[in-house]
Amino acid sequence: MAEDNEDEEDCWDAFGSSSDEDDEGSDKDDNDEIFNGAGSSNASASAPIDTKTASTITLHLSQTFLKHNPQVRLSDRTVAVVRIVMGREASSDAYQNDNDYKCMVSKHLEQRQILVVHQTLELEHRQENFDEFISSKFAMLDAMTDALIILNDAKTVNRTLDEKKCDDDNSATFFHSKWLQVLTDSILCPGGIIIFSKSLNDEGTSHDFFDIEEKLIGSETTVLCSASTNNSDIIQWIARRKKLMRAHASTCPWLSSSHSVASEEERLHLATVSLSSHEMAASPIFSKRTASDPKKVRHSSRLTEHSIRKAVNNMKQYGYCILPGLLDTNECLDWGNAVLECVHDASKILLERDGVDIYNPQSSNFEPQSYREMSMREDLRMDLRHGPSLWKLRAQKEGTALAGGNSILLSATENRYGDGLFLRGHPSLLEILRRTMNPGSSSTCDDPPNQTDSKPLYLGNIGRWNFGGTGNNGSYQDLRISPIGGIVSLPGSADQALHADTPHLFEHIPDLPAHYINIFAPCTAFDNAVGGTAFIHGSHNLSFTAKHYDANHNTSFYPFLVRPRVSLGDVILFDCRILHFGLANTSRSTERCICYVNTWHDWFHDAKNWDKNQAIFDETTGEN
Repeated sequence: MAEDNEDEEDCWDAFGSSSDEDDEGSDKDDNDEIFNGAGSSNASASAPIDTKTASTITLHLSQTFLKHNPQVRLSDRTVAVVRIVMGREASSDAYQNDNDYKCMVSKHLEQRQILVVHQTLELEHRQENFDEFISSKFAMLDAMTDALIILNDAKTVNRTLDEKKCDDDNSATFFHSKWLQVLTDSILCPGGIIIFSKSLNDEGTSHDFFDIEEKLIGSETTVLCSASTNNSDIIQWIARRKKLMRAHASTCPWLSSSHSVASEEERLHLATVSLSSHEMAASPIFSKRTASDPKKVRHSSRLTEHSIRKAVNNMKQYGYCILPGLLDTNECLDWGNAVLECVHDASKILLERDGVDIYNPQSSNFEPQSYREMSMREDLRMDLRHGPSLWKLRAQKEGTALAGGNSILLSATENRYGDGLFLRGHPSLLEILRRTMNPGSSSTCDDPPNQTDSKPLYLGNIGRWNFGGTGNNGSYQDLRISPIGGIVSLPGSADQALHADTPHLFEHIPDLPAHYINIFAPCTAFDNAVGGTAFIHGSHNLSFTAKHYDANHNTSFYPFLVRPRVSLGDVILFDCRILHFGLANTSRSTERCICYVNTWHDWFHDAKNWDKNQAIFDETTGEN
């Protein structure tokens, strides 16, 4: 804990004074407005920021960063400062001067050693590919940002868009929503802060950017400060947070009309760890980097102690934990494509060899079975562990020693396997697994060790000396980690039945630690029609399921339902005792792949064993 306090002090030292005195003497000329032309009649002019406003915004960001994670230094935080310019306005002299970007708030942030990225977005009303546009504008970034500040006030931007709208009456509304959605979704971390100005005209009517995008931004609003403009408008500077995790509300149409998506997202918020940009891997639009440019080599995503403890606590309390943006998206796609290629190869072999059609099970000559490499869950849903493309990728990524796809042992004395092993080698994930499955060990820092008579309980576990064990030293127990596999749902697959993957070991204690944990990562792009995995929040606890169990139906569990809308790079860990089910794939052509690894105590035996089933492929040749 001493280390935590030291980090906390460093962060506060970086704040500087919260008063205006330190700044007033440094940049007197900047005390009025941030751009040449700010406050003028130009439609896209920015809202004025004086020293007091800049200081207030900077202090709010600094304090919020510290609250969310005191172990991430301010110098490791990134803030994007964005100004919106429409069409020909971008060519005017007032917007070409690089000094225009260096607004008052930027100077305050930089004094706190926060990295500030400035950008002007020159919007065209008929802009088509916003994703490529945003990617090109923020090419200097290697990851997402912790905060986003929009300098323009909403009234002037939206008024300009209305004046320039196309013949289609709906196009302006779509445009308002689209540029803002892509900007926020692309560059702002989940849980990140967005700061913007709201204009109140003399009739008290508000103009708010986010009136049109409530699904992406949380409803909680903090009014930072207010100021008057030359046009007698009142400008309020507002701070809001991007949602940590959204519910996949378009799934499960059978849910009761009384089901609350807002309550569901509150549960998701509790179970999701808010990661800083420093802890996350590259965003999809920033993940393509050239090895020749060392400045654009992304650091390996590594969680702070604060985030690891939060994840372990979530696993203990809720039975699952969500880590947004932890994995490299290109790595996810590599593994997802390998799994899907194996499914395609297997489908051809089974159709030709056995007359089994896994894509059209209703018209198949024979029912699909479970094979050595692939287990059929239901029609159009399968669990694939092995195949030629996976063997090839494992040899490439993990080395020939692990290419056979066997489980690996994570011993008590081993720190990690290395970053090259994707899901089963990520050091932060391994640490979360070890602590969750070994509470009270001498290595676990989440809680004080269990003690009796002032001595830790692990000293009494003398039997750990047997069979060459490490002894009663409180070290982690050995874990076993499966090879990477994939759960694939094909178009037309239905919702799974509610189930748990493993039973409780004993039935007289409600909250024994997890002995079997799964790690899930989406490895293909999802959309509204393609569901992921749904969970019953807290149902890993035996007393919870006993209380709500009804032998006739499962509706008593659904008030606790969560359907996380995960994206490429996100990770879900869950205790295999938790109730969950795969969501339907109602798309026409998207084959969904979620890659996974299973982790269990080395002493635990999983009764599910495919090794004696008929093989699809010949592992020595990669063929049938």
